[in-house]
Amino acid sequence: PILVLLHGSRASLQQWDGWVAELGGRFRIVRVDGMGHGLSGPDGRNDYSAERQLLLLDRLFDRLGLQRFVLGGTSSGATVAVRYAALHPERVEKLLLSTLPLRLPTRARTAVFDRAVFWFHDAVLHSHATDLYWSRFLRSIYADPAKVTSEMVTRYRILNTLPGQEERFQARLTSWRNTGGATNDFDLAAKITVPTLIQWGAAGPVLPREMHCEIASAFTGTAVQMISYGDLGHKLVLPHPARTSRDALAFVVDGTGGESCAQSR
Repeated sequence: PILVLLHGSRASLQQWDGWVAELGGRFRIVRVDGMGHGLSGPDGRNDYSAERQLLLLDRLFDRLGLQRFVLGGTSSGATVAVRYAALHPERVEKLLLSTLPLRLPTRARTAVFDRAVFWFHDAVLHSHATDLYWSRFLRSIYADPAKVTSEMVTRYRILNTLPGQEERFQARLTSWRNTGGATNDFDLAAKITVPTLIQWGAAGPVLPREMHCEIASAFTGTAVQMISYGDLGHKLVLPHPARTSRDALAFVVDGTGGESCAQSR
């Protein structure tokens, strides 16, 4: 069976290394660096819209001969997975989504020092090419900042400061905002008809605990199972791949592993 995994913003296909190690013996796993991420180069048409992204994914799946598969995504990659499943329900067997940003918090929960670091790099240095920036970026979205390693910081710095990468990332973000942003994605979720598991890192500052039930309510056309991890943050698939992949596997194989929206583990 085939499992396709889509990473989140500022990340790369390596975000799923832990899941590949855990599930590689059970699935043929396909990962890809998204537009404006990782080692993916510039788009030949300079088009970073959601429509272009979905088209390229679909062409890739055709090239690889993927007819039916389980589709997983985390953070913004989970949003892409929702869009793809809404457009191509005939290809997606089940959805595995983690920390899905169909709603955005009204106020950022960024620490004062982190805000100062981000402002200095944007307004003064006009560059993100320091380990300090990416260390604070990663630590700000982890429930346990001690899980952020120097290797991870270096990888994020290198991949996100490749020539033209920031411009490509911003172009994708601008296109998303101009086409309805999170509101449009929330409405798209109503078109999903396949079984869906949402794994939620309730301890993370990016998408707070109280939002997970609201986001699950967007899926009016299918049954949604929710697992809310009270001790995990936004990057839950990175620091705890064994735990999160185990629960995802139970859902894929047996349809179990989820609980009611209000419960946590």
